[in-house]
Amino acid sequence: MIKFINFGLGIYNWAEDQAQNSDKAWTVLLVRLPVLFAKLVKYIILLPLNEIAKAIIGDKVVGVVKQNVNYYAEGAEWYIDELINKNPSEMTSEELFHLSYLYAELNDVK
Repeated sequence: MIKFINFGLGIYNWAEDQAQNSDKAWTVLLVRLPVLFAKLVKYIILLPLNEIAKAIIGDKVVGVVKQNVNYYAEGAEWYIDELINKNPSEMTSEELFHLSYLYAELNDVK
């Protein structure tokens, strides 16, 4: 796949050099034609279809869950509650470190 990409980029770079060094309009048009075609498809076909879909369906966001979370000493409130309620013998060393760090940070607040 990378060989095909490199081959296409080589042709594109060669064509771009030819277009910049040429004063013939047909050479510039030939190089710029794929970009022009892509822009025409984008604005003539895809943009109106997108607007029609927005009008029918509306602007809906699917799959995003929003939740307000309070952070204390760079730890989420739900994580702190989870650490406090967990049995210390079942904690990993990372969780114990987080718990001790949070305790030290929140103890200084008093």
